[in-house]
Amino acid sequence: MAQAWHSGLCISALAENIAAGQVNVTDVINSWLNSGGHCRNIMASGMQSLGAGMARNNGTATYSTYWTMVAGTPFGPRVPIQS
Repeated sequence: MAQAWHSGLCISALAENIAAGQVNVTDVINSWLNSGGHCRNIMASGMQSLGAGMARNNGTATYSTYWTMVAGTPFGPRVPIQS
């Protein structure tokens, strides 16, 4: 979730779902919808922005496919602190 901060947004609400091993989008969404906490993150009415991604690993990781979803509600642009 640090990526949301580094993208330049101040976040008033933030939710993240992570999954591993599902082979397609339908399977991962169904897994999240069947999990109470993950489903709440997807269905949260206040979220205004959503990003999702998938990564494949052909190496020695436990799973070959990893999924993530981040939803958030920004306050607005982050203002850099000047020293």
